[in-house]
Amino acid sequence: MNTRLSIIALTVALLLGQGTQAAQPRIQAARDKLNDALRHVIKSGTETPMKHLNSATTCLAMAKSHLENAAPNKGSHTHVAIEKIDAATKEVQATLKSGSHREAAIEVIKSAIREVNEAGRAGAK
Repeated sequence: MNTRLSIIALTVALLLGQGTQAAQPRIQAARDKLNDALRHVIKSGTETPMKHLNSATTCLAMAKSHLENAAPNKGSHTHVAIEKIDAATKEVQATLKSGSHREAAIEVIKSAIREVNEAGRAGAK
C-alpha cells in the first residue's frame, strides 16, 4: 500500500513539474538558449573562439526574443533578464574584439540564467 501511494505521489509531482514547464515554453526556451550561450562562451577559451562567440551572440539574441514574447506574468524578472542579456551580448562582442572579456561574459550570462529562473518561478505562482 505504501509503495502504491509513493508511486502515485511521484507521478503527480512529475506531472505538476511538467505542467509548469509546458505552461511557460518561452521561459524554458530562453533558459535553454542562455545555457547554450554559456557553453559557447566557455568553449571559446579552448577552441575556435570566433565560431563559439558568434554562436553565443546568436543564442543570446534568441533568448532575448523568447523573453520579449513571454507571458507578462513574471514581475520585473523578465525585464531584468533582458537587461542582463543585453549586457552579456556587449561582453561577448567585446570578447570578439579583444578576447579579454570572456570571464565577464560568463558571469553576466549566469546572472541572466538566475533571473530567468526567477521569472519562471514567478510565472508558476
